Amino acid sequence: RAGHHFCFKCMGEAHAPCSCIEFRLWQEKNEKAKWTLKKLDDVKACPNPDCNVKTTRVSGCMYLHCTRCGCEWCWQCGEWGNINGRPPAHHVYQCNAPPKADWVASTAAGFESDQRFAFYRDRALNHEKSLRFAEDQ
Repeated sequence: RAGHHFCFKCMGEAHAPCSCIEFRLWQEKNEKAKWTLKKLDDVKACPNPDCNVKTTRVSGCMYLHCTRCGCEWCWQCGEWGNINGRPPAHHVYQCNAPPKADWVASTAAGFESDQRFAFYRDRALNHEKSLRFAEDQ
């Protein structure tokens, strides 16, 4: 169609001054970055304030055991225990409780304090926004 820009060599979208191989590698890297950002939405911090290690749950039970501090906790609401004299966490297989506000805040603060994460997240989001804007032009 008229006004459409593409590469004559690979027949893909225009990518000058990059070579076709460089452009394909860049696209693959960008897809991996999108996947990584999506997976970071699935990261939560251990609710033990002395630990706060970042954790991801791939599948299975909501009952987690932190390998760093040894506490047991609920992925759904953040209740934790069975360490330092605290009683064990509730029976998490039936948990419908909302996440505890202080736990959610500490998880978010953990990411905000990591300036590298914030820097690259912002870059990726801005790049994605620019791509959408360019496609609309």
